[in-house]
Amino acid sequence: MRSFRPVFMIGLCVLLTVFWINCAAGDKRWDQEANPGHRAGFFAGIWHGLIIIITFIISLFVKGVNIYEVNNTGWGYDLGFLIGLCFSFLAPWRLSKHRGHKKVKT
Repeated sequence: MRSFRPVFMIGLCVLLTVFWINCAAGDKRWDQEANPGHRAGFFAGIWHGLIIIITFIISLFVKGVNIYEVNNTGWGYDLGFLIGLCFSFLAPWRLSKHRGHKKVKT
């Protein structure tokens, strides 16, 4: 039987990329002309901080995508954005230091 794992992984990557593009800052969801009074809050800030690396790469090629939502609630969005940013940038390096290193007892 053929293994469907590579096909599944490619499909999953495409699906996640489309999902991330729809949830990036600068989306029409926060546009004040289309949705007056609807602003990005704390949880949107966490999400935008978590996906900042992917959003930055996409923003180089797509004009309407930003890494920071300007239509936000203020300090709540900023706090969430900083928390997401910390997890986005600090967590991968912390995990990679301890992975694969076992202490050898002599």
